Parts: sequence; structure tokens; C-alpha cells
Amino acid sequence: MNNIQIRDILPRLLPWYGEGIMILWGITLFFYILMCMFCLFRQVTPNTNVLLFLSAVILFAFLDRIGVGWTPANTNFFSSNPCSKNGVLLFPMRVAMIVFPLLAISVSKSPKSRPFGILAASTGAIYFILRGILDWKLLTGPGIVCDF
Repeated sequence: MNNIQIRDILPRLLPWYGEGIMILWGITLFFYILMCMFCLFRQVTPNTNVLLFLSAVILFAFLDRIGVGWTPANTNFFSSNPCSKNGVLLFPMRVAMIVFPLLAISVSKSPKSRPFGILAASTGAIYFILRGILDWKLLTGPGIVCDF
């Protein structure tokens, strides 16, 4: 694993940076981040739990965008394989991207923010399923191989 440097991180934050499917992942993650931000800012009364849930998943989305799926593979900060040493953290981060917006809208007292939270959770679920099918080869290949 390479050392993380600023010159590697800043270009990867752009949604249109990368090749092929990485552009689709970038646009999906930035739509997800926007829905979380709208859900966060549409709160009528400030709530610390909502702030923590939504800021955590925004951070997870940025980490996912920066760290996974780049070619060559030695420039990745995480592995797409959830059974590898570097990919163990990625699986719970992607699960939290589904669950935390739902928790945020269940705790929230504002009905104005709920549609954005539901859109964020559904986008996170679609991202999780599609990324699992395409990166982990759940339908086409030998599947996930653990290398602990």
C-alpha cells in the first residue's frame, strides 16, 4: 500500500475523474453526498444525532471515492474485496451508507428532510448492491476470495 499524498487525493474528489465506470461511481457518490447535505440542512431544529449520522456517511462517501477502484491497483488505499486486509473497513462503511440516513430521518423531527434521507439511503443501497456485483464478481466470477 502506498503512502497517501495530497496530490493523489484532490484529483480523485472530482466526480468526473477516472475512467469508465469510475465516473458513474463518482456521480453516484456525489448525488448521495448532496442528498445527505440537503437532509442535514433541512432540519427545523438542530439535532446532534442527525448531524453525527449524516456527517459520518458523508465522510464514508468521500473515503470510498478517494480510496477504491483506481487503476493501477497499487494506487488504491482500500481493497474492493471485503475479505482482504485492506478491505475489511470498506464493507461496514458501505453498510453504514445505507443505515445511517435511515437512522437520521427516524430521529429527525422535521418532515421536510425525510425525502432527502430516503433518497440518500436508497442511493446508498443501489450503490452497495451494484458495487458488490461488479467489484466483488458476485454473479459472474469465482466470487470473493479471502486472503487473511
